[in-house]
Amino acid sequence: MPHLGSPTFALYPDEEIVPGLIRVGLSLIDRTCTVLDAEPLDLDVRVHEARKSMKKTRALFRMLRPSIGEVAFARENETVRDAGRVLSEARDAAVLVMVFDAVGVLARPAAPAIRASLVELAAEKSGAVTSATIEGVIDSLGDTRERFGAWPVPLVYGHDGFDLISPGLRRVYRRGRRRMTHAIATGTAEAFHQWRKPAKHLFYQLEILQFGWASGAPVLVQSARELAEVLGEEHDLAVLHDTIDTLGAGSEGMRSTVRSQIADRRRQVQAVACELGDSLFAAPPRDFIARLGGLWAASRDHGTAG
Repeated sequence: MPHLGSPTFALYPDEEIVPGLIRVGLSLIDRTCTVLDAEPLDLDVRVHEARKSMKKTRALFRMLRPSIGEVAFARENETVRDAGRVLSEARDAAVLVMVFDAVGVLARPAAPAIRASLVELAAEKSGAVTSATIEGVIDSLGDTRERFGAWPVPLVYGHDGFDLISPGLRRVYRRGRRRMTHAIATGTAEAFHQWRKPAKHLFYQLEILQFGWASGAPVLVQSARELAEVLGEEHDLAVLHDTIDTLGAGSEGMRSTVRSQIADRRRQVQAVACELGDSLFAAPPRDFIARLGGLWAASRDHGTAG
């Protein structure tokens, strides 16, 4: 199974942008369906890989959003989003067990009882994902694939095609920058969760474009990847914090101790996220897009010269 960061799911050097993005989108949808149908693999692995592919697909849709219009974007984005939600509870519950282990509270009294309740929750959610569930997701994605190949994307749209994607990139970057400011100001779990969404969209968009760029793009992609991962950890910790109370396993004193340890870790993670965000989102949207446009133009010019 190709890794999501492989060239298969990114523009090739000198590839025309419209055919290239359509190729990437179709490849991502195919990967999602293939991995969901790979029954020898563990269900958690299948769901995890499928959800990653779907998130990257939606990021690609957002990059084309201003060019293809709100109707087409909304229909396909909602279809893929809803398909992901069908699978999300199973994956999210499995992640909580791993996050709990990583926090380092297992040596404390009664911690095994809390962990056991998380394992039970994960098994329950995983059991709800049946063959019929997966078949339904594959069918809905098949419909999206058929429509996506016929999207009315302009074939000629400015110099070397960058004008086709720059409005969508700018929209995501601007939203990420604004939500970062709000998250830093409030420090709430919801604010960081809302910041995580455009940060992850931006990472996937940059990853899709990186193989079509000149030098300098890999550093930018890595910065976006690190921020998305850190914000993902913050979100998982926040969900774990609330889930421990909901499940009610262990004594109140033990739950309070675990929640306190989770809160300490969240403060550390938030500090790292703010530092990474200050770097990635330092430039105003206009300047950031100009930088990307320069990388894009340099790669096209290099290809022409070669």
